[in-house]
Amino acid sequence: MTGGTGISSSSGGVFGLLVALDKPVLQFLAFRFLVVSYGLVLVLINVGLLWLLSVLLGNLVHASGLLPILAGGLIVGVVGVLLDTIVGATPPVLDRPPEPGRAHE
Repeated sequence: MTGGTGISSSSGGVFGLLVALDKPVLQFLAFRFLVVSYGLVLVLINVGLLWLLSVLLGNLVHASGLLPILAGGLIVGVVGVLLDTIVGATPPVLDRPPEPGRAHE
C-alpha cells in the first residue's frame, strides 16, 4: 500500500477540522437532547462527523454499515474523553485554602 501515511494524515486532518469547526455547532444545536440523553447524543454527533468524513473523502474513507460507524463514533468519543483527561484542555478545579493575609473570596 503506497501512500498509506499520507492518506491517514490527510483524513486525520480533515476529521480534525470537522471536529474543530462542526462539532461545537452541533453540540450547541443538540444541547437540549444532550442533557436528556445523558450525553448519548455525542455518540450520534461523532457518527455524523464520521459519515460526513466518508462523504467528503469518497474512496479514502468508506463507511461499510451502520454498526461499524456506530462503533467508530463510540471509539472517537472514548478516545476524545481520554485525551481530554490526559492533556487537560480545562484546568482542574481545586479547593485550596486561602493564603494567609488574603481575604477569602
